[in-house]
Amino acid sequence: MTFENPHPGIRVNAKLRPLFKQIGSILEKKPAYFSAISEIRIAPKDYGEYDLILYPMHSKIRVLADKELNEESLQYMMIVLDVIDSLDPDVTEVDLRYGAVSYKTKNSNSTHQLKGVSLNNDSNRR
Repeated sequence: MTFENPHPGIRVNAKLRPLFKQIGSILEKKPAYFSAISEIRIAPKDYGEYDLILYPMHSKIRVLADKELNEESLQYMMIVLDVIDSLDPDVTEVDLRYGAVSYKTKNSNSTHQLKGVSLNNDSNRR
């Protein structure tokens, strides 16, 4: 999200306020987590909902995540990226939404599922 002409007191869409609170909480408790992320994009969905697209600092893989951003989800993302990097160097995208890990590679239009890895967190299940 890019803010043009930001100024003190700028109003943010009410649906995004929980995300900013989550980011603030993580920055307060574990600021190192955000040193591993170069960019977070908000991907709008129907009915005002959104998903997140995270771009890790030292990886060319973009990560799709749901709107719940917390220490556990960031730790999980880093672990999945380590596993994926060791399995296939051609991965371009990892999807952590819906409780299972899937990924796409450069040379394939299909989605692959990473077996044996899931986040046991109800906030990531739909």
